[in-house]
Amino acid sequence: MLPWVSGHCDREDTARELDCAARKAVATALSSASEILTTKREVLERCAAQLLVKEILDSNDLSGNIKPAPTEVRMADVPCIC
Repeated sequence: MLPWVSGHCDREDTARELDCAARKAVATALSSASEILTTKREVLERCAAQLLVKEILDSNDLSGNIKPAPTEVRMADVPCIC
């Protein structure tokens, strides 16, 4: 077999693996972005409404739109009233 024929197949395999990895990375990023936009839809809509009025939002505007995540309550933190 000619040496460049084998190298050609190797390059195609490598290109295919890179393409597959790139597609997986893009799909993962798309899934993550979709999840964030879905779960944070309320914040996104408030910011969009403010942008229609104000055009530019600074950190104070953004902090007013973003509610802190609720703190997790663990059963070990709840006092026993038995």
